[in-house]
Amino acid sequence: MAADLNPHQRFEIGPFTVIPSRRIVRRDGKDVHIEPKQMEALFTLARHQPDVVSKDQLVNEVWGGRATADESVVQCIKGVRHVLDNDSPRNPKYIETIHGRGYRLIVPVRVSKTETSSHGRVQMARFWMPAAVLVVAALVIAIVLMPDSAPEPIDSVVITVFDNISTEADPSIAAGFTGQLISTLHQLPDFKVKKGSLLATSESDEDVVARFGVDSVVRGSVQQHNNELEITARFVDSDGVNLWADTFTGTVDDLFSLHEQVAKKVRVAIGDKTEEPFSALSKPTSTDAYLKYLLGQSFLDKRDVSSLQKAAETFLNSIELDPKFGPAYLSLANTYVLLADYGAQNVMFDQAVAIVGEGIAQDPSILEAAQTYTGYVQTKRGDWLAATALFQTATSSTTEYPPAQHYYSRLMAAVGRLDDSLAAAQIAWDLDRDKQVLNSRMAIAHFWKNEMEQAGQFYEIANAKNVGAPIHLMSYALFLMRSGQVEDAREVARNAMQLHKFNSDWVDPVFDELSISPTSESTASVLERYSESTEIPATVLVTLWSIAGRADRAMDIAWNLIDDANYFDIELIYLDEFRILRQHPDFPRLLDEIGLTEYWQITGCHWDNDGGICI
Repeated sequence: MAADLNPHQRFEIGPFTVIPSRRIVRRDGKDVHIEPKQMEALFTLARHQPDVVSKDQLVNEVWGGRATADESVVQCIKGVRHVLDNDSPRNPKYIETIHGRGYRLIVPVRVSKTETSSHGRVQMARFWMPAAVLVVAALVIAIVLMPDSAPEPIDSVVITVFDNISTEADPSIAAGFTGQLISTLHQLPDFKVKKGSLLATSESDEDVVARFGVDSVVRGSVQQHNNELEITARFVDSDGVNLWADTFTGTVDDLFSLHEQVAKKVRVAIGDKTEEPFSALSKPTSTDAYLKYLLGQSFLDKRDVSSLQKAAETFLNSIELDPKFGPAYLSLANTYVLLADYGAQNVMFDQAVAIVGEGIAQDPSILEAAQTYTGYVQTKRGDWLAATALFQTATSSTTEYPPAQHYYSRLMAAVGRLDDSLAAAQIAWDLDRDKQVLNSRMAIAHFWKNEMEQAGQFYEIANAKNVGAPIHLMSYALFLMRSGQVEDAREVARNAMQLHKFNSDWVDPVFDELSISPTSESTASVLERYSESTEIPATVLVTLWSIAGRADRAMDIAWNLIDDANYFDIELIYLDEFRILRQHPDFPRLLDEIGLTEYWQITGCHWDNDGGICI
C-alpha cells in the first residue's frame, strides 16, 4: 500500500504525475483533466497499490457506498485507462483486471518528494555558507524546481449566488448579477464556469470548491441604498487562498458594468493573457429594460403557468424598451416553449420560432444559442434530423448555454439515444445544479436508464422545487408505480390533472384497479369506460393501456396521437412499462410513420427493440 498518500498530495505512476486535488494527470508537461469519479478511482487504486481493489471497495470509496451498477464501475475504470495511454485490459501496463475479484494498479506509486505551499513557493532551511556558494545553490535549486514552483493553473470556478444583504434591493438584481457574471466568464477559453448555492453561510471556501469539483470560487453580496449599489466579491482558490477581495460601487445604472469589472478581475487572477476583448456579448442600452429583463428571469425560474405568463409580459416590455438586447429574446423564447406545456402548443411554438428570428436580426450574437429553441420545436414536431442539426450548432457554441444541453437531452431521449440524453443532462446540471428543471431532467434521464436510486435522488430535489412540467409529473408517477408506491403515484396523477386543467375524476377509479391488479379485466373495463368518455388525456391513456397489458388498445391510441400536435412525449416509449407496445406487430410501422426509422438509418443507428443504438 502506498504510504501516507492523501488527496492533497501529488504522486507519480510511471511517466504520469497525478494531482488529485485538481483532477489532473500530467505527462511531459501536458495536463489532462479527468472526471471526479475517475480521479477518485485512480486515487483509490494508488492508495491500495499493489493490492487488489474489489468492485465493492470501489463503490464504497468512490460512490460513498450508494447502490451502483457494475457497468458504472467498468466505465469509470475504462475512463482511467483511457487517460493512462489507452491502457489495454488484455495487456495492461497500469491497471490489471483480476476477474472475479476487482482491479489493481501494477505500477509502483511514487509520492512526490518536493511539496509546494499553497502559493507554490519552496521554503528553504536557513544555514550558513559562504555568499558565493549560497548564490550558486539558490540558482541551482531555482532551476531544478522551477517547473513545480509555479502556482497550479486555475481552469474552473463556481460562482455562488450573490447574497442580497439589504431589504431594499430587488432580489432579482442579486440573482441577475450572478447570472450575467457567469455568462460573461463563459467566454474565457478553456475555463469552466459553474453556478451554485451554499449549503450554509458557514460553508468554507474549500468545501464549496470540493463539492463542485472546481479549482476556485467567487462569493459576494449586493447591497442597495436608494439608487446606490455596493458589490463585494472575493476570489478564492482550492487551498483557501484569497486571490483577491474587492468592493465595487456605482449606481443602479452601473449594474451591468459592475459585473464586467468583477469578471475582468477574475480573468487577470487566472493568468489569462489573451488580447481578445473581454466583455458581455450583448449589452443593454437601457437600465429600465435590463431591470425588466432581470425581473422576467425571476418569474421564468418559478416555472408555474402564472409566473410564465408574467415572464412573457415582462420580457416583451424589456424588448420594447431595448430592442437590441438579445438575451431578452432568448428568455422569451424559452418562456413560450414552456407555456406550450399548458396549452396552445402550436401557437406557442410558432411564437418561440418567430421571436428568436427577430432576436437574431437585432442581436446576431445570440445566433448559436437561439438554435436551442428552434431545435426544441423541431423535436416536438418530430423533425429529428433538422433538430439534430440545430442542436449541433447550439451545443457547440464557444459560450456555454445550459438550456441548449437541457433541450438537447430531450431530443436524444426522443430518438432513443438514452446514454447521450443522460450525458447532455449531466453537462447542463453541472453548470447550474440549483435549477429546478435541470434536476428534473437528471431524474428523468436516470429513470429512462432504469437507474432507480439516482433517479430517486434527483426527483426528490426537483419535487422540492415544485417542478410541474407534464413530462416530469408523468415520469415521476411511473417511477412511483414501479417502486410500488401506488398511492403516492395516485396523488401525483391527481395533482398533474388539476395543475393542467384536466378532469381528475378518473384518477381514483383507475388507481383503485391498478393497486389491485394492473392487468385484470376489471382494470381494462374501467379504462374502456373512461376512454369512451375522453376524460383521460390521450397522452396518459396510452400509458395506462400499456401498463394494463393491452397492447392493441395502446397502439390504437398511439396511432391517433401521431396526427395530433399535442401527441405524447415520444421518449416515454423506451420505458419498460411500454415494452408491450414495442412488441406489437405494428410498432415498426409506427416508427416509420413518425420518422424515427429514417433518422436512425441516416445517423448510423438501428433499433434493438428497446431503443436506438448508434455506432
